[in-house]
Amino acid sequence: MRMFDVWESVHQLSQPCLTRAATEPAISSEGVVKDSNLRSIDTFLWEDVERAVLEGGVRPFQHESLYTADKWLTTSALQKSIRRGHSELAERYARSSVRIDPDHAFRRLAIIALEDVGLGDLKLVSETLAILGNKLRRRSLGEERLAVHLAVRMSSAMKSRLACDLLSLIEYDNEASKKAERVSCLDTVALSNFVRRENFGSTTQLVSLWMLHGTDRLRSRQLNSIEGQGQRGLMRLMTNLSAPLIFHYIVRMGLSRCRDSLALPYVLLAQFADQNPLLRTVRSDIPRPELIGSYPSFAYDMHTRIGRRAIKKFEVNCTEQLRALGVRDVGNLIFALEGGCLDRRLSSVGIEPIRSSACALEVFGHENSINEDILFELNLLPKLDAIRRQAAVSV
Repeated sequence: MRMFDVWESVHQLSQPCLTRAATEPAISSEGVVKDSNLRSIDTFLWEDVERAVLEGGVRPFQHESLYTADKWLTTSALQKSIRRGHSELAERYARSSVRIDPDHAFRRLAIIALEDVGLGDLKLVSETLAILGNKLRRRSLGEERLAVHLAVRMSSAMKSRLACDLLSLIEYDNEASKKAERVSCLDTVALSNFVRRENFGSTTQLVSLWMLHGTDRLRSRQLNSIEGQGQRGLMRLMTNLSAPLIFHYIVRMGLSRCRDSLALPYVLLAQFADQNPLLRTVRSDIPRPELIGSYPSFAYDMHTRIGRRAIKKFEVNCTEQLRALGVRDVGNLIFALEGGCLDRRLSSVGIEPIRSSACALEVFGHENSINEDILFELNLLPKLDAIRRQAAVSV
């Protein structure tokens, strides 16, 4: 069994400080890493990217017609191609995404890195955030080839959805709001202590972390809007936790540039990576996708117009079967069957229970463990793909 070093990619930057806690000169009077230090990280991340792009020989522009101007369908195909390790498809949809809406494309690439790559390549996650933050430099280097560079690298990278799974433990738990009420009156010190002392991935730990930041700035589908300490509160906590510097960068830039809650769990992943530097790897044999028109069938998901129409009809046609299974959310069921498939992912005794609980909450609304093989044995996807083809043709 191959073991994977989560720090390997960061070591390639030849900046030992990134894997260590921030030193006193790097900490401001507010107890957070100074902006000047984060800007320095921006600089050498960009230098590394520019060197790799220029040496890699990616064509700045490839003459081919766009498949559609639908940016949601195109970025859906891009993200799922990256997850499955389909590099050629990822390049195709990266080029199309940039031509449709470059700002949207680079934000989506950063989201993909936070959501699907994570501990699999911390350097790559950081580089996507650096690139997102500098539009002028992107244009100077060439946005299309830069997007291709990132997409192809993410396709071949080791992957981890642990950050996303941790969020799901709150966002799909109907009891999360009640648990939040118990800590809503606590001050910053008490919330920070809960984050520090609770078991990794516990609901109390995750809720306390979100409340520390504030749900008024990062909305939650389960938690009421409450004012918190914002980014500074999380950054001070990371300083007290002696988090490696690279995680300070990811959390700060993930929150400020992506403005997405996916950056929150990286506060916890800092300790997890420090305590679990070597993780097992799991490989999956993923076949080439069937195309519907110019797009893989899995691109037609709940975030696309055609996908929503197809999934709604699928739900009507399979009502009895889905009810017998106890499925609460058909869109999440489809994601469990095809959307979240990773070609290579990290695993450990700490990761697998969180992954299983997140999937159960998303699909069934409870944390009871499930046998994912049973879901695949139901053979639901051919039925859905037939409906997708009909929906795509009728547009």
